[in-house]
Amino acid sequence: MALYVVMATSPVHAIAIQAKINAALPDLYRQINDYCWLVVGSGTAKEITEKIGINRGPETAVVVASSGYFGFAGKDIWEWIATKSELA
Repeated sequence: MALYVVMATSPVHAIAIQAKINAALPDLYRQINDYCWLVVGSGTAKEITEKIGINRGPETAVVVASSGYFGFAGKDIWEWIATKSELA
């Protein structure tokens, strides 16, 4: 499965986007902060956007497909990425 980053463009939209992600991909996301989520799935960034339903409503967000990752974060985030990425 591919890794995507979903970022709400406004804190006002974050609650509705969270609900849409949870409804569409209940076991395939990890919230990073109040307005950013890691999501695993298959397809293009556009297809993930459509699956979540960001294209059907006033909420706005950016969905970015990732071809790699690196950074400094809690161990739980890296474990989540490793576990979910293996679900191919």
